[in-house]
Amino acid sequence: MLAVGAVGLLAGMGMVVSVVLPRLLPPGGAGEPISPFLSPENQARLRELVIPDFSLTAQDGRAVTRADLEGRWTVLAFQFTHCPLACPVMSGQMLRLTETLKDTDARFLSVSVDPERDTPQRLTEYLGRLGADTRRWTFCTGDRAVIRALAVDALKFALDEDPKVEIELPEGGTMRNIVHPPHFILIGPDVRVAALYKGTDEKEVDQLAADLRVLMSARR
Repeated sequence: MLAVGAVGLLAGMGMVVSVVLPRLLPPGGAGEPISPFLSPENQARLRELVIPDFSLTAQDGRAVTRADLEGRWTVLAFQFTHCPLACPVMSGQMLRLTETLKDTDARFLSVSVDPERDTPQRLTEYLGRLGADTRRWTFCTGDRAVIRALAVDALKFALDEDPKVEIELPEGGTMRNIVHPPHFILIGPDVRVAALYKGTDEKEVDQLAADLRVLMSARR
């Protein structure tokens, strides 16, 4: 059982993101909704989502804040390094995105939902094993309350332990799986949510790359 599907844009938005995903939103909110699955009301609510002030710690120990997202396009994901389900696929797709968009100034940000185990050292080792370009892809950890405020309070995703799935840890012992969004969240230069894409779906990720090129070209 894949236990990482998340309920995003919760009941108040009237949809389940793990089933229905919006595609590129009309720049500036103009025009008809591009996604046939979302009502104009839910499109508008998606555009209302704004990243709040936060302070997290990158794999290299530097502070990462909301200011780092301003003025650029960022692909945001919530992951954890011990995840055996969606996260390895998400990491592979993120790695592919960084290569596909290497000629752009897009940046990529993963935030750990398991900050107690995902120390900066572990995140460094994880990205190193992937061969990630850490000049462009940052993996953050930090205070659990800050991460929850970002994922749950601001972005309206579910983030909970799953008592039905136990993960065996390489150093011994187990942990409960963490239910988190398996999505890539496209954040605009205004630090608002532009679109969501399923990070485990190659076609969705290809669409993200294509949409982002259009958006970046339109701003030149």
